[in-house]
Amino acid sequence: MKVVVDADDTPGLKLGQVAGPTPMHRSIEWYRAFHRFVLSEPGLKPIADLYGGAAVMDLPGADLVRLHTKAVGFFHRLRDPNLANGFSNVVDAFARLPPSAQSDADRAPTLDALRDRGYADLAPLSAERTEAMRAYLDASPLVPSDALRRPERETTPTDANILRRDWNLAYVPRSRLLRMPGLLPIAVEPAHLNLIRRYLGAPPILTDISAWKSFAGEAGPKDARDAQLFHFDLDNYRFCKLFIYLTDVDSESGPHIFVPTTHRLETISAKRPPDGNPDQAAFDQWYFETVRKSEADVVKWFGTAPDAITGPAGKRFIADTQGLHRGCPPANRDRWVLQFVFGTTPATVWFESHRPRAFTDWDGSAFRSSGDLAAYCLSILFPGA
Repeated sequence: MKVVVDADDTPGLKLGQVAGPTPMHRSIEWYRAFHRFVLSEPGLKPIADLYGGAAVMDLPGADLVRLHTKAVGFFHRLRDPNLANGFSNVVDAFARLPPSAQSDADRAPTLDALRDRGYADLAPLSAERTEAMRAYLDASPLVPSDALRRPERETTPTDANILRRDWNLAYVPRSRLLRMPGLLPIAVEPAHLNLIRRYLGAPPILTDISAWKSFAGEAGPKDARDAQLFHFDLDNYRFCKLFIYLTDVDSESGPHIFVPTTHRLETISAKRPPDGNPDQAAFDQWYFETVRKSEADVVKWFGTAPDAITGPAGKRFIADTQGLHRGCPPANRDRWVLQFVFGTTPATVWFESHRPRAFTDWDGSAFRSSGDLAAYCLSILFPGA
């Protein structure tokens, strides 16, 4: 089998028209270097052939990134954990970073929970740090969620009362978010990076940062919309997300809802009706094609009650959101969440072709002193890392 790029798919996908090393440009450089490595290793010929062999080097940059975006979905449909883990091993060999000095025993319980159920708690932020970050976001402008895929110069911050009336949630513009004091050190805390590296099987790349406020309704929760319905993410071949609650979150104030074990490809294969069973087509249509899913259908197909992840302001947890999940609409108060996305490749950064250059305004060179892993993690989004 081979991943194929349809030339008519996603029309208009082009590199940003701005000069300089944007995240899109650095993503293309990463993929070209990765394929040069794969093609240079005879033992990796099956991986090379999957992407079209040496011809992959002739693809225009945007098509190369799009090839990997399509491959992420291709891998997921195959439901083969050995393929996904094998790809991570190849990326790990390509990155050539020294092994972690941290003992596996230090992170074993957290790593086991992440592998087993799909999410795991981390040590919370201090109350002082949490309050400072929330105050910064409270003083920030907001934009509707669809604005994140438009150039920021085309998006005017909207009055919060209008957003509350018309939307379930709203985001802080990236140009404002990235200037939050103390933001990037959270992304490269050594203990967390080493945990994520161990989970992914390869050094993590930071591919996105976002913060959003979920609005409570005037008389109870709003009707669930978009990501407040069950879904799974396909951000990368292997990926996970670090979430931080910046407000208290209980069962009535918008907890993250996660269906345990559904991040594991083995679970999907086990719950999928076998060949010859007429329900198999219905499962495939529901799981692979229905983007937003009801809780009743989740319970029907998986027989698993979802978990609600609650906690005080400052709570941090990591989740593999390839598992089924949703954000619950808050009923009694607004909810602030900060999110960092880590993956094995820059697979989702192609959206940067439609975004402002907010990331390129940052100089990541200060984080070189944090070690090779931190610099590698920041190298796509932040110049100089």
